[in-house]
Order: sequence, then C-alpha cells, then structure tokens
Amino acid sequence: DVQCAFWPAVDGSTLPHHPDMLMQAGRFSNIPVVVGTNHDEGEVFAYMDWPKPIELAEFKRVVATVMNARGSSATPAAVDNLLKAYDARPETDLRAVLGQLLGDMLFTCRARRFLRLREQSSDSHRQQAVKYVFAQRAARDPSPKTWGIYHSSELPFIWGTDETGSISEVPSLTRSEQRLAYLMRQLWVQFAASGSPGNHSSWPLHNSTDDAHLELSTHGGLGHKFR
Repeated sequence: DVQCAFWPAVDGSTLPHHPDMLMQAGRFSNIPVVVGTNHDEGEVFAYMDWPKPIELAEFKRVVATVMNARGSSATPAAVDNLLKAYDARPETDLRAVLGQLLGDMLFTCRARRFLRLREQSSDSHRQQAVKYVFAQRAARDPSPKTWGIYHSSELPFIWGTDETGSISEVPSLTRSEQRLAYLMRQLWVQFAASGSPGNHSSWPLHNSTDDAHLELSTHGGLGHKFR
C-alpha cells in the first residue's frame, strides 16, 4: 500500500520548517540547482505494490490516501476530477494510470513547484536552475516493461559498474546508451564543479513560462511542459 513515506523530516534544527514554507518565505540557499525526474517515476510503485490488476474502488481509495497525506481535501468530487483528468476507465487495469498519477503527485509536480517557488523569490541575483527529464530505458533492463522509465532506472547511467568512469566498461548498456551515460556524467560533474552545465547549449535555464527541460535519452533534445 502507498504510505507516502517520502516526506521531509522536520526536526526543528537541520530542517526547521517544511521546505514548502521555507521556499515561500524565500528562506533557501541561493545556489545553482539541477532539478529533474524520470519519465515514469510512479509505475514501479504501482506494479510492485499491486501485483494484480486494480479495480476502480481500490484506485479511488489509494488516490484519496495520497491526497490526504499531501494535505489536499480528498472529497468525492476532487477524486472524480482526478479520475477524469487521467482518463481512468473502470473496465481497464488501472495500475498504469495509478503509476502515472503517483509519479506526477510525488515527483513531477513537486519538482515543478520547487522551481516555481524558487523563481518567485525576490532575490534579483538568483542563481540559475536547469531541469531535465530522464527518458531512456536501458535495452537490457530485465525489469517488467510495464514499469517504463521508472524511479531509479537512471542509476546505471550515472554510476555504471566500475569506479573509473570508463564508458567502455559498462556492459549493461548498449553503445548509444554508453554515450548518453558519458554525457550525463559530464553534465553532473561539470555542474557540481562550477554550478553550470558548461557549454551544453541544449540545456536552457529554467523559467516557468515555457517550462523547458533537457531530455536525457539516446535521441535527446529539448522539451517543454512535461506533463
């Protein structure tokens, strides 16, 4: 079952208040940031937690649980509006729809909200932010294809199977995937070292108007308003 355990632990010291409150008050470090999500963050949770198809009643219960955990009012009308938005049809297995909804509520929308709150800061010298969407499923990934490009599926591209960073020594990836992995490592290291993704012109600074992101996949490119 979905217990919504991925929330910040406000201890009054290291984290004095909920991050949303701190962001709204402008109380955050003015440093460059990289923000992003995987294309199908929630599918793995839907299919692992529910090995069998989900019917409409169970779907509504889970949606209400997640909404209440996030502080939203899970009224019957609000739940029904979500069902319509995601085209949840009673006659189908609703795990795929649930996965998309969970991914949006727990990851995609949270990332967008963070960037928007940051952009609304009154700091005229606000540091840059860039956004990505990881959109590559490894060809040799043994997990069920229904999981899509799931939460954590980017890790082989970032860490590989060796400690030297040599792309040729990552046997779990195809040649084109190895090139993507090399690019991702370059971008991450460059950003960590300098606060900038370097000369990668396809990665624009984020703004809420076009909500642009860099698509990390073997064909790559620039995307807008993901979900």
